Amino acid sequence: MIKSKITWTTLFVVLWCVLPAIAMALAAEIISGRPAVQAAFWIKDTPLPFLVSLLFSGALLLGFIGLTARPVLSIILAGAPLLVLAAINGEKFRYLSEHLYPWDLMSARQIVDLLPALIKDASIKRTLSILMIICAVSAVLFVARRFIVFRAPIAWPLRITAVLCAAIPFSVPAYNLTDEQKTNILAEFGITNYNWNQRLNHNRNGFLVSFIGNTQGAIIRAPVEYAIADLPTVLNDVLGQQNSVPQARSDNAAPPNVIVLMSEAFWDPTLLPSVTYSEDPLRFFHSLHAKQSQNYQISPAFAGATANVEFEALTGFSNAFLPYGSIPYQQYISRPVPSLASLFSSMGYETTAIHTYHGWFWRRNRVYEHFGFDKFLDIKEFRKEQTKGMYISDDALTDRIVTELAEAKKPKFIFAVSMQNHSPYAAGRYADNTIKVSGPQIGPAQRDTLETYAQGIKDADLALEALVKAVEASGKPTLILFFGDHLPFLGPDLDVYRRTAFFNPETAASNLESSIRLKRNPFVLWNNFGAPTQAGTISPAFFPTFITRAVGVEHPFYSGVLGSVMADWPVVELGLSHDRFGTVKSITEAKKDPKLKAYQWIQHDIMFGDQYSYPVLFERAHKIEAAGRSTH
Repeated sequence: MIKSKITWTTLFVVLWCVLPAIAMALAAEIISGRPAVQAAFWIKDTPLPFLVSLLFSGALLLGFIGLTARPVLSIILAGAPLLVLAAINGEKFRYLSEHLYPWDLMSARQIVDLLPALIKDASIKRTLSILMIICAVSAVLFVARRFIVFRAPIAWPLRITAVLCAAIPFSVPAYNLTDEQKTNILAEFGITNYNWNQRLNHNRNGFLVSFIGNTQGAIIRAPVEYAIADLPTVLNDVLGQQNSVPQARSDNAAPPNVIVLMSEAFWDPTLLPSVTYSEDPLRFFHSLHAKQSQNYQISPAFAGATANVEFEALTGFSNAFLPYGSIPYQQYISRPVPSLASLFSSMGYETTAIHTYHGWFWRRNRVYEHFGFDKFLDIKEFRKEQTKGMYISDDALTDRIVTELAEAKKPKFIFAVSMQNHSPYAAGRYADNTIKVSGPQIGPAQRDTLETYAQGIKDADLALEALVKAVEASGKPTLILFFGDHLPFLGPDLDVYRRTAFFNPETAASNLESSIRLKRNPFVLWNNFGAPTQAGTISPAFFPTFITRAVGVEHPFYSGVLGSVMADWPVVELGLSHDRFGTVKSITEAKKDPKLKAYQWIQHDIMFGDQYSYPVLFERAHKIEAAGRSTH
């Protein structure tokens, strides 16, 4: 009789795990963004990933049954976090065309801070739908509260067994985090983790398997070459016989001020086909860019992840050598890392970072310290009345930059990040939109979005013009790099880009021009002491090369290593790396080139390794440049 009872109890536990687990795995897939019909075909065509999703869902449920012995409560404890993560993945993809990664959970504070703006931009229908779902779930929980706390008569041996069995599947991500050989256990089950192409990864493997498989990218492991190569070999691979010894400026001119201004979501909307504007929103920028018409940067981000663009522009390192979707500011910058700030500081400059938002956002307050900035001015340095729309205005940022230049007792390096034109671009954000937008492919909602966005970048353009005029009036030699961090978010599911035929995701994978459109952004490198700079199409990681060249400084890394890499690989990006001949390759294939291997070796050494290259590539340069300052 006892044996029969145990058997029936065991069967109850198994069935209670399997049936709800099927519902949970399927619901997670649908909520994460796959339509129900497509989900059915996905299960039919690729059953293995769904079975693995089912395994993890069932294990999670089994573990909670073992811990609580409350079957209904266990469904809630297991299903709620899974479905919430799936919903976040769906929303993130709608807004940013990027899926949810395990390390995104570290950005919860940033998401909560921007939530009011996102809610304000959401449609009334969508907001009401969410509220109705919350109310319905709350009502069900209230009515079923007695069933929720029901405790099944499950013996302790069976409960302990359930917990131990549930732990087995979750040992996979745990093993991924500790396995030094980077063994892919999912591959042993015939599942490929397409970490270099997350859209394909989620289409083939589904949300849950992709999310778990991506845990393997949470830990940075040294490239194979790091253990066997030495610094002379690495430098020879990247520089050849080139002389990498840095030299001080050879002329007697005063060291120029350097301003790097990254404008939030700045882009040229006149590139949208069949869309017309009542006036040019980028009148001044276009006048500058006409003299540097080839200057474009391929951003490592789209509609978000601004910190990743900063990372490249300030350090000269590349996101291509880091896990897909990672945020270096959040995850990896925990010790001093050489940057343009530390370089100019070593040359006797005052170095200042300015951002018109919270200093804790993306950990900038910590990261800028590690980069070597003398000071960081955030939103606390601005007044509430300097707000325009939702954020501190670009005019206020320009005024602060001009003030910093005027008060400086030494040459100045300023890195500034604006905030005024951050999404969403809801109608009524500004008291008066001075630019009217029209086009046959856009409706009222898209028109409102574009008019709000156009007003924001018009303000950015006017602020840039004011900055250039202030610099010209000062008479001091100054270099200004002005660029946008990424293309703007113009509606869920790439709404405006799709409607205007600017971007078609169906053809992007097979068409290079289409695939880079969402990452290609114009920039200008202006100065009042020399000729305009023609850089071509490059990654932001190569900005330091043009900055150091423009101010007349040679440097073993910024002009030496980066200059050599850029000559062969002007764009180093995960999916769009291309060489000087325009041949596009994946980063995996591109890294077979000795130069890119050496570039990755140096980056890993400085960020995660023992910094063997620091004295030769950075410390040594600082000493020589410091000695050369007396000649200016």
